[in-house]
Amino acid sequence: MVFYNCTSLERVVIPGSIPEIKSATFAECSSLYDVTLGEGIESILGYAFYNCIALTQITIPSSVTYIDEAAFEGSGVEL
Repeated sequence: MVFYNCTSLERVVIPGSIPEIKSATFAECSSLYDVTLGEGIESILGYAFYNCIALTQITIPSSVTYIDEAAFEGSGVEL
């Protein structure tokens, strides 16, 4: 929950050297609208982007092989 409830966060670029986006890492970041995940990231865990209501742009690389069904719950992203 590194950035949990960080309401001023708008954009994030996550390097591929990070193997997974942990649960609730960006939960409740209500201003987050743009996320770029680097090639090398393999999984996005549950509620990672929970209630990120502004999130409409996300780049998911082909290296991502697992996305938890609740990873984007309450966000503007539909997978």
